[in-house]
Amino acid sequence: MSRDLTTPVGQLALDLRIPNADSWEYFVVHSGVVDAVRALEHALGELERNVDSGSARFRQIVLEGGEGTGKSHLLRAIEMRAKANRLPDGWLEVIDLNTEFSARAAEDVVASFVSRYEAAQKIGALLLVEINSPAPALDPELSKHLFSRLRAGEIVETTLPSESEVRAVVASVMERMNLRLPESAITYLETRLPLNPRSFTELLRVVDEVSLREGRRIGRQLVGRVLRSKGQEL
Repeated sequence: MSRDLTTPVGQLALDLRIPNADSWEYFVVHSGVVDAVRALEHALGELERNVDSGSARFRQIVLEGGEGTGKSHLLRAIEMRAKANRLPDGWLEVIDLNTEFSARAAEDVVASFVSRYEAAQKIGALLLVEINSPAPALDPELSKHLFSRLRAGEIVETTLPSESEVRAVVASVMERMNLRLPESAITYLETRLPLNPRSFTELLRVVDEVSLREGRRIGRQLVGRVLRSKGQEL
């Protein structure tokens, strides 16, 4: 059951988010990720059959696209599905280069990627990688080591959902966060934010925090205040 934030909440801030929020159940297959979903589902099924028969072969799929297209959620959902299907450890390797580059020095990220790439290649594992587009600017030598390997695999582009699909994606985000907003607040956001799920997710996190901290209900007034504090034009 989702937490109803159309009525006041108490001051006690509990983490009421649902478990397994990144599972396949909460992933919205919009038009910008259809090709990626097909490629990953086919690759995982092929890997599971080949592991069982002892004929696994190395394969790399790179999801490339802008922020908010669903790359991270999709890869985590596929990873959770592999675990649920009892795929033996080591046969599926998932690398989020965006998170890696934001947390570590570029030299360390590239060295780690090359090591994991070669390890997966050696045993015939499935390597799934995500990277934003445009990619980060790197030293030419580092760029050569990284992109020569990325381009050797299958590259699948992801794009943002269409305008008509954004509402479904936002509804999934709210369900994963265990939130329920009044329709007026959602419509208010849609007219004031870029139609990018990442924008909604980031703003909803702040709205949720403020609501819990202040014991206030979520409505247009609170949403508007958070928007103003983030420098958004109303």
